[in-house]
Amino acid sequence: MINLVFNARVEAMRLARNQVRQDLKAQGVKLSYLKASELTELAKVWFEDHHDELIDVALHKVLAAVQRTKAHAKPVSAVQISGAK
Repeated sequence: MINLVFNARVEAMRLARNQVRQDLKAQGVKLSYLKASELTELAKVWFEDHHDELIDVALHKVLAAVQRTKAHAKPVSAVQISGAK
């Protein structure tokens, strides 16, 4: 079973990190001068400030990905399920 809450939180953090990158670039900050840990800390703050909207967007993205995966899944025959050769 897919853990939707975990996947949504990971996606939300990725969205927060990307938004922080965009904001810093817009301010003229060179991202190569930042440590990854500094970027992560800024993303955590942004995540907490925008938690509800990030989780909402992320959950929709995760659910859409799950539905796309299910739609493209190949049907499995009874022979495949039983493991017969």
